[in-house]
Amino acid sequence: MSEQRRRIYPSTLSALEALLETATRPGSRARIETRIAERRRHNASRTNRRREALLARTPEQVSAARTAKHPTGSKTCSRCGEVLPFTAFGDCPTATDGLWNSCTPCTERAEAERAES
Repeated sequence: MSEQRRRIYPSTLSALEALLETATRPGSRARIETRIAERRRHNASRTNRRREALLARTPEQVSAARTAKHPTGSKTCSRCGEVLPFTAFGDCPTATDGLWNSCTPCTERAEAERAES
């Protein structure tokens, strides 16, 4: 009696894509391509669920998340590196703390540079 061997595929998309490059048999390639499509759908739906959950938060929930993440009442700008109060950052409904990563002056500077080029 022959045992059917089941191939365990990696779960990350990059590993699946690397595996696809090395696959030589058409049947193997088809199975890997199917798994890649499933993984992409899964990743997209997970991202959408997270985004919807963040958008559905009340202002009190956003404030609680903000103070939990930044108990000092200030945040570091990702562009200039300065530690600034929350008021220096714009509201971002999809961020976990409800604030953009860069401060308003840095954002305005970047937008002006983009407009010039």
